[in-house]
Amino acid sequence: MIDSPTNITEWVDYITSGIPAMSLIHQARVAGSSSFIRMMTQEGYTAQDLALIHKAFADRFVMEGFRIPSQMDDCHIDYNALVEEPDENLTAPLIK
Repeated sequence: MIDSPTNITEWVDYITSGIPAMSLIHQARVAGSSSFIRMMTQEGYTAQDLALIHKAFADRFVMEGFRIPSQMDDCHIDYNALVEEPDENLTAPLIK
């Protein structure tokens, strides 16, 4: 397991399989913060890299069966908007 990702592939792997499920929401909030985005940009990550990181969080929410947050304090990313079928479509079949 990767503890300190150093490239985009390692970041995506870390998000999809390294973060414990109970920490996912907290980590997604941190990854969507201005300070994280600024730090990653200063380290040389591109906007496309950041989009992949945020998409990996959205996909992980789906994989875990979690409700996908659309707004979180101090987070500028709408993870719900990053999945192909937003949360309301994922949960609709459960409501009968």
